[in-house]
Amino acid sequence: MAITQHASFLVLYARRPIGVSPNILIFQSASLCLTTTTPEQLASALWWFMYPLNLFGVPVAEVIFTLLLSLRFINLAFDEASKGYLFFIILKLIKAKPFLFIHIFPFYLM
Repeated sequence: MAITQHASFLVLYARRPIGVSPNILIFQSASLCLTTTTPEQLASALWWFMYPLNLFGVPVAEVIFTLLLSLRFINLAFDEASKGYLFFIILKLIKAKPFLFIHIFPFYLM
């Protein structure tokens, strides 16, 4: 906060960090792009931009293929991780109060 003395009044002003706004804007833009565009379209666009790197010997096709695979299967990995977490929570509940699950889920004892 800075204080500036003028003729008959004080001016108080505070500056926010300049880096906060661009970081939020970049994060929100990336999130919007990933949720509204298919992985194939993203890979195709990135391949178009990276194609000139072939002149320098960069294996653009392999890089794009790796990116495409990771974009496709990240949702699958997230779903599997959330199912594993849910299973862990249910297992803790069963260990904490097994009498609830004996009456609700009798097939659990089999």
